Amino acid sequence: MAFNQIIILGNLGKDAEVKTLENGTNVITFNVAVTERWNNKEGNPQERTDWFTVDYFTMGNKLAQYLKKGTSVMVAGRMVSREYEKDGQKRTAWSVRADNLQLLGGKKENADDAPF
Repeated sequence: MAFNQIIILGNLGKDAEVKTLENGTNVITFNVAVTERWNNKEGNPQERTDWFTVDYFTMGNKLAQYLKKGTSVMVAGRMVSREYEKDGQKRTAWSVRADNLQLLGGKKENADDAPF
């Protein structure tokens, strides 16, 4: 049995982009920054930010207007990989295929009108 699930809470690094596939499905793609903060042994604040590329498949594209830079979101989904070649070398890129997406706050313009 295998299980692949990831949940991330963070902020969008830039506005979401929408691409329409041949079958009419839209893919909303955006990057989410997840920042971890802690104090080191000396008590000095430390910080590390991890970036996640997220793909959300949907029949509509209205959602994208609410996914603006700085918006806080929770994304649940699974990690997927794709292979590509760059400079003659095979490489692997990882992204999150979102199954569930929630706005958490941040950029609240039009948040009351959100269609979800």
